Amino acid sequence: MKGTPFYSEEDNSMKDPDRIPLWPILYHQKDRGTSILWPLIEKTDNHFALRPVFSVYGFSEGHNVYNVAWPIARFDPNNNRYRIFPIFWGTDYFNIFPFYWHYGHPFGPEGGYDTLFPLWLLSRNQSGYNLYAPWPLIHIRNQHGITGWHVFPVAGNYPSPDGFYRFILWPLGHQWSTDNGQSSGSAFVPLYIRSQDNQAGYFLSLPYSAGHSRNGSKWRVVTPFYISINNADLKQSQNLLFPFYYRQESVDSSMLATLLGGFKRSDDNRTWFALPLLAAGKESQEGYNLWLFGPLVHRERNAENSTSSHIFPLYYKSHDNANKIFLSLPWSSYAATNGTSWQVIPFLFADIESMTSKTTITPLYAQGRHKNSKQWHAVMPLYYRMTGTNYSTTATLAGGIRSDSNGKKWLIHPLLSWGKQGQETGEFWLAAPFIHAKWDQDHLSHHFLPFYYWDDPNNTFISPLITMWNDNNGKSTFLLPWAISMLSKTPERKDLWLAAPLIHWSWGPNPGSVHIIPLIYANKQTDTLITPLFASWKGADDSNTKLIPPALSWLTSRKERSDLWLLGPTAHLSWGNKRGSQHLFPLFYNNKKSGTLVSPVITKWKKEETSHWLIPPLLSHYSTDGKNKQIDILALFHEEWSQTSRSGHFIPLYCHDGKKEIYTPLFGWNQKNKHNGFVYPLTPLLGIRTGDYYGGWLFPLFSYKRSKATKNYNGSFLWGGFKKQKDGGSSGIFPVYKYERNGRLTSLPINMQAYSEYGTTFISLPACWYGNTASLQPDPNKDGILKYTKRHGFFPLWRYSKDRIPAKKEYVTDWSLLMFLYDYKHESGKSESDQNKTVDKVRSRVLWYLWHYERLDKDISLDIFPAITYDKKSDGLKQISFLWRLFRYKKCNGRTEMDLLFLPIVRAGKPKETLAHRIQDNNTMLTINHADKE
Repeated sequence: MKGTPFYSEEDNSMKDPDRIPLWPILYHQKDRGTSILWPLIEKTDNHFALRPVFSVYGFSEGHNVYNVAWPIARFDPNNNRYRIFPIFWGTDYFNIFPFYWHYGHPFGPEGGYDTLFPLWLLSRNQSGYNLYAPWPLIHIRNQHGITGWHVFPVAGNYPSPDGFYRFILWPLGHQWSTDNGQSSGSAFVPLYIRSQDNQAGYFLSLPYSAGHSRNGSKWRVVTPFYISINNADLKQSQNLLFPFYYRQESVDSSMLATLLGGFKRSDDNRTWFALPLLAAGKESQEGYNLWLFGPLVHRERNAENSTSSHIFPLYYKSHDNANKIFLSLPWSSYAATNGTSWQVIPFLFADIESMTSKTTITPLYAQGRHKNSKQWHAVMPLYYRMTGTNYSTTATLAGGIRSDSNGKKWLIHPLLSWGKQGQETGEFWLAAPFIHAKWDQDHLSHHFLPFYYWDDPNNTFISPLITMWNDNNGKSTFLLPWAISMLSKTPERKDLWLAAPLIHWSWGPNPGSVHIIPLIYANKQTDTLITPLFASWKGADDSNTKLIPPALSWLTSRKERSDLWLLGPTAHLSWGNKRGSQHLFPLFYNNKKSGTLVSPVITKWKKEETSHWLIPPLLSHYSTDGKNKQIDILALFHEEWSQTSRSGHFIPLYCHDGKKEIYTPLFGWNQKNKHNGFVYPLTPLLGIRTGDYYGGWLFPLFSYKRSKATKNYNGSFLWGGFKKQKDGGSSGIFPVYKYERNGRLTSLPINMQAYSEYGTTFISLPACWYGNTASLQPDPNKDGILKYTKRHGFFPLWRYSKDRIPAKKEYVTDWSLLMFLYDYKHESGKSESDQNKTVDKVRSRVLWYLWHYERLDKDISLDIFPAITYDKKSDGLKQISFLWRLFRYKKCNGRTEMDLLFLPIVRAGKPKETLAHRIQDNNTMLTINHADKE
């Protein structure tokens, strides 16, 4: 801001009444300095500026800082720091940005560095020197007892106290040794890579790779046909001969898979499969499961002794604690523990029994029995017989008889008809036993044989086309004997049988099973669905299984584990907290329990506490024990890290040793010694974060970093950034917007840091901004005092800000309309000179100096363009002027003065001594009349 005309230093004093207000040509007042041709020339007690050519600040502190054509040139003699861009110089440094850098005394005892990039890079101190000339082709190092050299890319040698690193024809040939020879290796890319230490060793090449460890574990790979792994710690081995077989052996399990079939055994279950027969089986302590010819033949038993079996399309059979069912084309049956049952021989026989009734129907004979002792039977059309508690009726083609509490009645040919009529009862027979009707106040029954039979109390209707009845439990049944079909209804469910037993459908709040033989079987109570294309069911162990028979594929899900089988045993995927092994023959096998993964392209195993990953086609390897990690890729990329250190290289992109040293063709730094480091610019374009953070960057488009421990994250997008923490976050894209939230003002932290800001801020340049924050201001008498700030605005319409310090009863309000059209500022607080006195100051302006009003307590000062001033003070001064002394009228404590055309016209009256001030001689001694209470 000091390089712009809008910068001005705040002054809490009032305007000088005798100021010269010829703004913008000239404006002068005693305490606030002078400006000429504002804003070009400005002079105060602290600075002078001839904008934009020259400025100097710091008069009052005695520490002048000079700027010429700011910000190009800057001179700070007090700190001995200078610049004329792009040259920077000062005490012990001289830089010409961006190529030449000099610091200290590189050839003196103190040391330093001297760099003319890329011709030479020299750093030197008491421990030795490090020289590139030119960088990065020739390097000589003799520092901290470590020597080395390279002539890139021909050869290089870097010995160390416990080993060495050498290369030839970089990046092809490498040789290394560390830990006094305990760890060594060599590589010639892309032919081979070899590594050996006191714990393990490996050899990688395209045709053959092998590894071993001290405990006896070993592995062999002939890409991609043969893989052999022997884990001595877990007493486990795996062998794969692609594509013929895979075998796994361990203490508690074994497995064999071939092109024809295989098996798997563990402590609590056994599984086998035979591909030519499309057969598989599983047996455990909870039961067994057997499939043959895909979905055609199946038998199952679970831990609750529930069984089911079928041979499609011959029969289906199921038996559990609640019911049992048998379905086939010649005969089907169902029985439940509550006494409900049925049996059906299509078109020949149907027997239906519930808790209140039983009915049997054949083409010639039918009979029924009800809970109220009512029974009936008939041989169509020869006779009909019905008996109850106090009555019976018999009707034949020859005659009939009726008996009740009133006696017996009978009838013979030719019409076999009779009737009776009471007050509320009646009965009628016609051509008995063919037509009959009987009724009373609560009962109605009638029939017309062989067409129908109706009994009103039970809503019973029987005919060759349809039969229906109700029982005492509220169950309604509809039967179509000719279609072997039935519909029954209760408040809880409805059941429909069509062409029994081929089709059964059930619905309602508590439905039963559903099936369409041979298309579908479903049971909602047991979550079972079976079709030729898809099947699913729920096991006794709360498992859910989904089967696709044509694809020989199924999925079994449990609470802790899910298993997916594809094409029989060809593929197996498992996931969950207790997931099992996985494989896709002949592509891979994975076992989480043993930490083993086997495939032609990647292999994983665990040795003691160290996990290894191997990619033979890429000559690549990765290992970790939770604390130490190492990765090698094509002998070009190597990275190893632990909790305290990290190092690695990616030929020819970079080489680094931890976070303090990195070298790349375009970018790098060395910060091992904070007094002897160097930096050179540009940056890698793409990166992935590891360790305590995850995320990455795609320079210059995107960067993301998130803590695994706290879940806090931050990053950037294009030229903007974003951040989220526990108590807040921020985001922004300059100049589009910036948003920041740091905690809530209603719950400020107890241990607030000085000047730290809490609350919410938002800005969208140049349009609008908003802020509602609190900060802790240092105070010598306290731990700190809170300052609250509110601000908002919409450029160029308005801006508003208010700062409050409740503990001091101080506040500052500052706002404006249409930029400089009108602005207003109001301050109230303790006086700096007298803490017992409160100061209240107001300033308002229209177009900067078109209207300029100030008030300090009761003192008022006003400037009105052009060159009109007005002043009023608490000591009795009143003054108005135009063009300074062109016209001026002043009145103070009884004395009047007036100037016109720069001449004193009126000097009248004598000032009152209300404060009893007297000036004696020409001294500045002040005496006070104590009798004056003022």
